[in-house]
Amino acid sequence: MNLSKVQIWWVWILGPVLCSEDETRLVKDLFVGYNKVVRPVEHFSEAVVVTVGLQLIQLISVDEVNQIVTSNVRLKQRWLDVNLKWNPADYGGIRKIRVPSKDIWKPDLVFIETIPNMMFFSTMKRPGQEIRQKRSFPTDMDISDISGNLGPTSVPYQSPITKNPDVRSAIEGVKYIAETMKADEESNNAAEEWKFVAMVLDHILLCVFMAVCIIGTLAVFAGRLIELNTL
Repeated sequence: MNLSKVQIWWVWILGPVLCSEDETRLVKDLFVGYNKVVRPVEHFSEAVVVTVGLQLIQLISVDEVNQIVTSNVRLKQRWLDVNLKWNPADYGGIRKIRVPSKDIWKPDLVFIETIPNMMFFSTMKRPGQEIRQKRSFPTDMDISDISGNLGPTSVPYQSPITKNPDVRSAIEGVKYIAETMKADEESNNAAEEWKFVAMVLDHILLCVFMAVCIIGTLAVFAGRLIELNTL
C-alpha cells in the first residue's frame, strides 16, 4: 500500500515534467533553422493564402454630433506555415502549442480606405500565437475606435471590397446596431423624463391632499368650538 502511494506520488511529480520536456523538445526541433523573414511556402513562386476576418466585439459609444462610432473589433488571421509541422506521436501526443507571435512569420496587412467614412486605428497585437498540428496559424489583433467622421480618401483604383456582399452586410449590420442604440437611448431619455414628471406630480398631489386634510380637520374643530361657544 505504501509502495502504491509512493509510485502515485512520483507519477504526479514527474508527469508535468515529462510533458514539459516533450513540449520543450518540440519547440526546439521546430525552430531549428526556422527563419521568420522567409515566407512559409514550398516554392518561392507560391503564394501564402491568408484568411482575414473581422469580428465585432462591443459597441462602446455613438457620438451623434460628430457622427463617430467607437467600437471594439477583433481581426482574425489564418494561414498555413509549411515549415512548422510535426508528428504528435513523436512528442507525447502534443497536437498544438502556443508560441510568441514575434518568433514566427506574420503577414503584413495594409488597410486601404476604400470604404467611405470608415477608419481603423489603435491596432494592438496579441502576445501569443497558437500553432496547430494541421499547420493553421490564427493570429488575433484587437482594433478599437472605429470612426465614421473621416473625409473620402483618394484611391487610384476601385477596390472590389465595396462590392463584396459580406462587407456590405457587415457595414449595414454596424449601421443597424448604431441606429438601434440611438433609438434605445432616445426611448430611455423619454422614459426618464416621464418618470421625473410623474414624481413631481406625485409630490404636488400629495401636498394638495395633505393641505385638504389639514384644512378639513381645522374646519371641523372650528365648527365644534363655535357650537360650544353658542351654548
